Amino acid sequence: MTTIGQIFELFESKGKAAYFGEPVSQAAHVGHLLPAHGGQHEIAGEQFLLNAFGPAVSEPVRLHVDAKRYLCFSDPEYLNALSPAPVQSLARQGGPLTAEQAARFQANQYHNDALPGLNVPGLEHYRGVLERALLDEVCPA
Repeated sequence: MTTIGQIFELFESKGKAAYFGEPVSQAAHVGHLLPAHGGQHEIAGEQFLLNAFGPAVSEPVRLHVDAKRYLCFSDPEYLNALSPAPVQSLARQGGPLTAEQAARFQANQYHNDALPGLNVPGLEHYRGVLERALLDEVCPA
């Protein structure tokens, strides 16, 4: 099965499940749809996407946990608005970033792409883009 086929199969079979009782689905957390990578879903998602699409796609996925930690550091309202499940996962992930960690996060060229706030269409909207973006199609081995 192609990478794109795997992505659509994962989202179809597992993506609609609730994310720990939160009002978002597992589809917002691609790494949770894959076999665990040392318990770090952000690494599982990054590794799955990296070889097919490169760092412009995979790096924001890897950074999404640090993005939440960054927002908790930089925006007290964001932290105060978290429901219990994200507060628990935040604690397991190391809590809000420190000032030094926040500076490192901001230095990553993909950090803005990892921050939430975009109105994102459904996955099917991106099928053509995904097919064109596959690295082995753009740069055959």
